[in-house]
Amino acid sequence: MDNSVRGYLLNDAHGFCIQADGDMQYMATNAKYPFLTSLTDKATTLKQAFTVHTDEKEDGQEDDENEEAFGVDASENFPPIQPEQEPIVHITTSSRSLYISRVSIHGKQATLALSRSTTDL
Repeated sequence: MDNSVRGYLLNDAHGFCIQADGDMQYMATNAKYPFLTSLTDKATTLKQAFTVHTDEKEDGQEDDENEEAFGVDASENFPPIQPEQEPIVHITTSSRSLYISRVSIHGKQATLALSRSTTDL
């Protein structure tokens, strides 16, 4: 494990712990790991809700030249998210940062959470 990584937790798609190490082991022993899977589910839902589908028009709806896309242009602060890329939830506390995302392992969905010290960022 990288020196900057303090721990990790790997859940299956249902939120059951597959493996935990380092400072993330307490989540496995205290059964708090489904919370991380629910975070990735909500992040995916938000990504789908705010994805701009320019080719989707309702029947009879015409293009409006003055119509602007809803949303905030944050491209200068954040890299663009690719459609196939899973969102990454980033939570920072005074002692550590958590990075939580869905991953595919052997064709099955899982949730991976990495814990890093805030001093290593």
